[in-house]
Amino acid sequence: MTSQWLLNRREIESTSSAGGLDETSSAALVGLRWASPTFAPANSWQARLEADARVSVRHRLQVDYRGLLDASSFTGARKHQWALRLIGRRAESPWSWEIEAARLTQGASDAVPVYRAGSLFGTVRQPALTIEDVALRVSRRF
Repeated sequence: MTSQWLLNRREIESTSSAGGLDETSSAALVGLRWASPTFAPANSWQARLEADARVSVRHRLQVDYRGLLDASSFTGARKHQWALRLIGRRAESPWSWEIEAARLTQGASDAVPVYRAGSLFGTVRQPALTIEDVALRVSRRF
C-alpha cells in the first residue's frame, strides 16, 4: 500500500482573448506498489521491475482569477496514475540505470458557479487531462 499527497500550482498567463489565473490543486492518493525479485537479464547485470498504481481519494482546487472574477474553491475529478519501471545495474557497480513510463489521467470536474463581485457570472470546470512521461534516470549509490 502507498499513500501520496500531491500539491500543484499553475500560473496560466493572460492572452489577448482570455484572462490569466492561478490554480492550486491538492490531492490525496492511495495505491499499490509491486516489485519483482531481482533477475539477471545478461551476464553480470542485475535487474528488477517495479509497478505503481494510484487513485485520488480527495482532490480540491482553488482558483484565483487575478481580480477578474471572485476566487473559486471546488472539488476536482478523480486522478488515476500508474508507472512501470525497469531498474538495472552491473553487479558490484554503484551505478544504476532506470527507465520509467508513467501516465496520469483525470476527468473533467463538475461545473461550479463563478461570481463577479458576489453576483453569478457563469460556471467553470477543470478540463480533463492526460499526462504521459518517459524518463531515463542514472543514479549512483554513495
